[in-house]
Formats: sequence, structure tokens, C-alpha cells
Amino acid sequence: MKYAVKIQKDGAGYMASFPDIPEALTGGDTVEETLALAADALKTAIVGYMELRKGVPVPTPGRRGYQAIALPEVMQAKVLLWNEMVRGKVSKSELARRLGKTESYVRRMLDPYENVTINSLSEAAHALKKRISMELVTA
Repeated sequence: MKYAVKIQKDGAGYMASFPDIPEALTGGDTVEETLALAADALKTAIVGYMELRKGVPVPTPGRRGYQAIALPEVMQAKVLLWNEMVRGKVSKSELARRLGKTESYVRRMLDPYENVTINSLSEAAHALKKRISMELVTA
């Protein structure tokens, strides 16, 4: 999952915006700083979608003139898992019940800032009758 980010000159600095996640806006003094801040803004916006109980928009591929920020693999799994929960109208408490865990466990598992194992996310996917699929590609 690579989100297109547009970096534009803005006064003395730079501004970053995401066409797929319009809530994620940030700026910095240099392009490098702006890109680093954009990655955090993207995570923060994703948290906002989850707090509003809305699905997270998936990236639109192939945008020319944009740079890309890839979500870490575990974060990708969290977003896809969350979107499946929204699509299936499965609450955090319902997922916790299916897993035999507490709701706070599910909240931590889905939190973009919390470390979680891929095994935990895979178990949650199975509780939704899904599986996580990954591949190893040349970087």
C-alpha cells in the first residue's frame, strides 16, 4: 500500500498532501522533512478514520508527478483488517468476542502506533473468515 503524496513549494517551505487521504496535510522546511512528517500525518489520518468508524481509503495506483509513502507491512494489514470490519459491520467488541480477547486487546492491535505481531493480525483475519496474504519482492 503506497499512498501518493504531492510535495509542493509553500512559501519558504514545503506542503504535503495526499489525494486519497485529504485529511493528511503537513508541511516542513525541506522536502526530506516534509516527507517524514507526511508519513506521520498519514498514520494520524488513518487513526481519525478508525475513530470515526469509517473505512480507510485505499491508495489509487499510478499517479504521475507524485511521490509515494508506503505503509509498513503490519500497518497495511491493520488497515485491511479494519476495512473488512467496517464492510462486515463487525465492532471491536464483536471481534474481541470472536477472538476470546478483550476489547482493549483489539483496540491496541488496530492502533497504528502499537507494535503487534503479524500472527495476532492473522488470527483476527481468520475470525473475520479472511486470511492475510503476503509476497516477497525485490526492493
